Amino acid sequence: MAASKFILISVIAVMLFMNCMMAERYSSELIHRFSDELKAFRPVKNGEEWPEKGSFEYYKMLVGSDAWRMKKIKLDSNSNSKTSVMYPAEGSETENLGNDFGWLHYTRIDIGNPPVTFLVALDTGSDLTWVPCDCLQCAPLSASHYKALDRDLNMYDPSNSSTGKILPCTHKLCDQGPSCGDPKLPCPYNISYLTENVSSSGLLIEDVIHLISRKTDASIRYVRSPVIIGCGKTQSGEYLDGIAPDGVLGLGVKEISIPSYLAKSGVIQNSFSLCFDENDSGRIFFGDQGPSTQQTTSLLPLDGKFMTYITGVEACCIGDSCLDQTSFKALIDCGTSFTHFPSDVYGVVVKEFDRQINSTKTKYEGGPWEYCYNDSSSSRLSKVPSMVLQFDKNNSFVIRTPVVDISESQGFSGFCLAIQPTETDVALIGQNYIKGYRMVFDRENLKLGWSPSDCEEMDGYGKRLPHSPPPNAAAPNLFSNLGVPQTFSDGDGDAYAKSSATRPTAGGVINMIYLEKLLLLLLAVHQLVSNMFSFMTKNDQKHKKKRKQLQTVELKVKMDCDGCELKVKKALSSLSGVKSVEINRKQQKVSVTGYVEANKVLKKAKKTWKKAELWPYVPYNLVAQPYAAQAYDKKAPPGYVRKVENTAASHGTVNNYNEQDSYITMFSDDNPNACFIM
Repeated sequence: MAASKFILISVIAVMLFMNCMMAERYSSELIHRFSDELKAFRPVKNGEEWPEKGSFEYYKMLVGSDAWRMKKIKLDSNSNSKTSVMYPAEGSETENLGNDFGWLHYTRIDIGNPPVTFLVALDTGSDLTWVPCDCLQCAPLSASHYKALDRDLNMYDPSNSSTGKILPCTHKLCDQGPSCGDPKLPCPYNISYLTENVSSSGLLIEDVIHLISRKTDASIRYVRSPVIIGCGKTQSGEYLDGIAPDGVLGLGVKEISIPSYLAKSGVIQNSFSLCFDENDSGRIFFGDQGPSTQQTTSLLPLDGKFMTYITGVEACCIGDSCLDQTSFKALIDCGTSFTHFPSDVYGVVVKEFDRQINSTKTKYEGGPWEYCYNDSSSSRLSKVPSMVLQFDKNNSFVIRTPVVDISESQGFSGFCLAIQPTETDVALIGQNYIKGYRMVFDRENLKLGWSPSDCEEMDGYGKRLPHSPPPNAAAPNLFSNLGVPQTFSDGDGDAYAKSSATRPTAGGVINMIYLEKLLLLLLAVHQLVSNMFSFMTKNDQKHKKKRKQLQTVELKVKMDCDGCELKVKKALSSLSGVKSVEINRKQQKVSVTGYVEANKVLKKAKKTWKKAELWPYVPYNLVAQPYAAQAYDKKAPPGYVRKVENTAASHGTVNNYNEQDSYITMFSDDNPNACFIM
């Protein structure tokens, strides 16, 4: 009877928890290609210098990397191609950029087990994520090829990952499966970008990506989930010059993209968000459907298909004037620096802007923009008329800063309207016009959302998410939808898990339902814990056994990489009775606390194929002769010497004294008094 009651309450608690569960979000830091963080990755060739932010050289380099995007839209919007990946994101060097990265933003991702870190370029127009792998022809990965790079870039090797497996030609995501000679062969991929000279090819691999989430109690959870990536064996064209040498993160709409695969696994809602701040850095959130206060507009098909993130702009407003004949389709593109309007719309907008502004128009030689103004006064921004993009249902998108400042040697000398014309009928809303906003790409509901944000307060609890895991944190052995998802109290029905049968539309009703379920959950958990405590108490009284003593076992383990540390920690954490595992990689020290035995802990550590021994050091003040040959060790941490038996103190004599020791060690480098003796 008691067992049945225990099981029933457990089931009720789990069911209530699953019903109350809401979408979880995972984040990563964004890095701008001209940021200080990325300077270390810029190749040194042809004597090029890093462009000064705000200078014409800076803007010309950004505009140069945009040119290929306009060409791409023109090609893709008229194409009937059915290839798996249609939207590339590598840069086209219309300017003489040498080996500079042709991307805008990067982020770090960890792939495989043990995890390997890659600095990948973000692209909302590409679907497949690929990284350099078993390279036959790839961009240089050596630190010697890049400016101030203190370590080599990484290469992926599926044979070194315990979770990596090659996809066969029979896999449903293998677009080239029908062309395979044998269904059992590995599935190949071949992506051509813009021209036949720029491409990436290799094999499709299933492995795990490591993610971070913050729970409602502000605790951090590490999860890994299976994804499909490209093992990029051969790159060509600009890829060989250092464009995205560590790979591409595909954020497109197709099933093979990272957001799509994570959503299908049940880890996140089918949505993600990007946020760019005024310093050209920002955040990316997987599974984020935005706050209930955000504005939204529908995503539209292009040529009858939902191939990318296209929206419909009904009108463009300058100041108090909403202009006629300014409706157009626009692609929201994180891979473009500046905004481009169709030529007919561009002409109407810039003329109205020029009419309303109270500054002197000028011409900057070599500048990428037509409408520039000579005004370096501190009040110049107050003279700039507002610019608003009007969407359906009276939703409006206010452009925070429609102009860019041009800096000369004496400071700011003017500004330009940062719009360029394009011959296509699809505009590009670039990164400069979405700054200061949290842009939500809700693929589940085919909505684009936006709300003001400084990218610092995006976790829903007023605290910034960590940019990287703490030193001793390791990803737990979780796959797909295992673990406890995070819940958010945005008051929006869309925040509920996809498995919910119904979705109330009123925010107040949802909050009441959520509160009611939460109270029921707490009551069930309370009863569950009480029964567990009672059951365990009775069981202990019937079957009392002598327990091991709680102790801390210290080891010295040779670890020289993040993967080594993760492997050791994972192995030791799996031991029965272990409560915590702490690692100080600088000292090569591992402290295992729990109801464990020292010899079993040491044996488990050695099974990781790392050199391991019981911690051999003690504080120097606990040894009678800390500088004796037996005790002194120059590799010991500061303040420590080797642990030796204090025979002199216990017996009054030194039994193991060797007459020749003093002569052998007198002038040794290990003797700190050698110079004094000489």
